Amino acid sequence: MLQIKRLILFLFGFLFILSSQILHAEDKSYQDLIKLFNTSKTEVFKQAEAEGKYIFLFAGRIGCKKCIETLESINAESNKSILEKEYVLWYIDWDKVSNTTNLTIEGKNYVEEAKRKGIEDLPALFIINPYEPEESVSFVSGWNNEKEINTLLTSQGRPVSNEMIETTSVNISLSGNLLYISNNILCETVSIYTITGQKVTSFAKETTETVNAKILPKGILIIKSSAGWNTKILNK
Repeated sequence: MLQIKRLILFLFGFLFILSSQILHAEDKSYQDLIKLFNTSKTEVFKQAEAEGKYIFLFAGRIGCKKCIETLESINAESNKSILEKEYVLWYIDWDKVSNTTNLTIEGKNYVEEAKRKGIEDLPALFIINPYEPEESVSFVSGWNNEKEINTLLTSQGRPVSNEMIETTSVNISLSGNLLYISNNILCETVSIYTITGQKVTSFAKETTETVNAKILPKGILIIKSSAGWNTKILNK
């Protein structure tokens, strides 16, 4: 009987050590994968403004299998090369930011934004305009394979580096079911995209144009002009 108890204790001890080693290996892998990202919001926004780039924010947690898979997809050469060229990369720990009541902690507003939009799964991926940091330009959650990430990074209409990311002088407003676009450009082509880059509509515009908002999908939309300006709207 004593030998059986010793055997059981030995097996429990062995399994505990084995599980600890596996978790440690996962943590190490996770830490290695996020080396691509900067963890300082101040440095990220400063670099983004200096280089004229948008910010790519990754919010995840250690021990999240899908987060590791997504980071591996991000580190794949086809995606990594685009991210390093077109974006400034920023990482935040979802749990650390989510569980604090400190509203000034770096990334808190994006975590809250994701929750309001009904986040279903981690990681949460954001694209942020450094000149309009209150709300993300684009947001997806749960994407983890290389093809999905590549679709996000190569879709038409996505914000990229060296575009006009400053606040535009174009007057855009939503009232009732009408979208108003007005500026002093006499002739331009305006296109409206979803945040994943799918074109919704495109039209020639004089100085003022009115669009039936009923034909537009709900959520954040990106509006781009052949004249070079681009902006975003939230269609509720």
